[in-house]
Amino acid sequence: MRHLKTIFSKSRNSTVRTKLTLSFTLLIALVALFVFIYVPTKIEQQALEAIDKKVQTIAAMTAYSISPALFFNDVDGMEDVLSSAKQNEDIVYVVVSNDSGRILAAFNKNYAENQDFKNTHTLEKLSEQDMIYKTSNPIKKNNVKIGDLYFGISLKQLRAKVENSREAISVVSALFFFTGVLIIFGISTLFTRPLSQMVETAKNITKGDITLRAEIHARDEVGILAETFNKMLDHLETAQSSLLGANQNLEKHAKDLKQEITVRKHAELDLKNFAAKLKQSNRSLQDFAYVASHDLQEPLRKVQAFGDRLKLKCSDSLSEQGLDYLERMQNAASRMQTLINDLLTYSRVTTQAQPFVDVKLTEVTQDVLSDLEVRIEELGGQIQLDDLPTIKAEPVQIRQLMQNFIGNALKFHKPDECPIVKIHGELLNENKNQTDGNSVNEVCQITIVDNGIGFEEKYADRIFGVFQRLHGRDEYQGTGVGLAVCQKIVERHGGDIITKSNPGEGTTFIIRLPVNQSNGENLS
Repeated sequence: MRHLKTIFSKSRNSTVRTKLTLSFTLLIALVALFVFIYVPTKIEQQALEAIDKKVQTIAAMTAYSISPALFFNDVDGMEDVLSSAKQNEDIVYVVVSNDSGRILAAFNKNYAENQDFKNTHTLEKLSEQDMIYKTSNPIKKNNVKIGDLYFGISLKQLRAKVENSREAISVVSALFFFTGVLIIFGISTLFTRPLSQMVETAKNITKGDITLRAEIHARDEVGILAETFNKMLDHLETAQSSLLGANQNLEKHAKDLKQEITVRKHAELDLKNFAAKLKQSNRSLQDFAYVASHDLQEPLRKVQAFGDRLKLKCSDSLSEQGLDYLERMQNAASRMQTLINDLLTYSRVTTQAQPFVDVKLTEVTQDVLSDLEVRIEELGGQIQLDDLPTIKAEPVQIRQLMQNFIGNALKFHKPDECPIVKIHGELLNENKNQTDGNSVNEVCQITIVDNGIGFEEKYADRIFGVFQRLHGRDEYQGTGVGLAVCQKIVERHGGDIITKSNPGEGTTFIIRLPVNQSNGENLS
């Protein structure tokens, strides 16, 4: 079995002609072997069946004829009947015994005893070494067994005929095998020669010469294959010419692209350095704003303190104009204090940032509304608050965010209408493009709608600038820092703000914040 596996493994790399020859040779060998084994065996089996049938007929007739003589124990009569069996050359012995097994008459008795005549055969148990076919038949009288008749049939002639047949079939099988091999070899050579030539052509083409073409010997399938192969080479030659031209253009473009990449790398490096410097500058500005606000607090307190003392102790000695000047100074100091506090709030968005935690927006908004309860009652306002989601955020900043937006909605109400503020929240799933593919980003969208004075949408970006105001201090109080703080808080949380408004029709602020932050880290 191992040798067969080795042969089949090596034959995989053989040529088509070799594979065809080997395959059909094996098939012819199997057919010849089958004929050599099956036909003689079949001839022998049929001959044995014919002999058995003939012997059974003779035995039945002999038993019928000899039964009267055996019944009357007439030995001479039995001998007369047995004498007819001597005329058959294939019968080598005949033995007649009574019911007790005693031999009463026999033909070639001694030979029969030497052959153990009672040990009879069946066709199924008959072996090739047996030269005598031993059989028996009961002798009956009135359907009662009175003895046995034993026959011995010589198989020498049969064996000789079978052997002669086997030799003849061997010669025929050998002729069939060698003739078939020669025919198969010729046919495989005839069909595979064009394929071999195409293979040689293909090998030469792989060396770089695509001008070669396969020869077409006939218009059969192999010829069509060769013609198709040649057409493919024509297309390949044309494509090679085009490819050479394209390669030249590609090399030129690659050179230009390399130069462009070099320029872009320098630009990216400059941009990176500029971004780093800008980040450092922003950080420095934030630190400066925080420190400056703190440094301004002390002299401002002194101005306020001495102004209060002057008003308390010297108000009687001051003229009406002096009191007016003192009042203006104290109002200016108060506004300065508000500006400094707002500036500190703006800078603390990043300088005093805290880790993100789970924030229940509904509870935070309710706390804000509790703080604004007096103001809401004074204005007769209505706040409609829906259930808001829970997100990862900084609680203090989210509280500041909601307070600024709701406070602005109350502040900028129409003089002749009570303010109505509607707060609604929902979760949205958005596809966010990343370097590793598309990912789903869950976003919390908070919508705050009021019925206030509104503004023109061309000022939508301006209102989020520091110290930017659309109205004078006489109309509405404030420093113009509140919405700037909101913008900075939303940016720190990775969100954005969309503004919709028209004069006299109220304002809608749409705040979009991620539900979860990356790795739980603070964004800056």
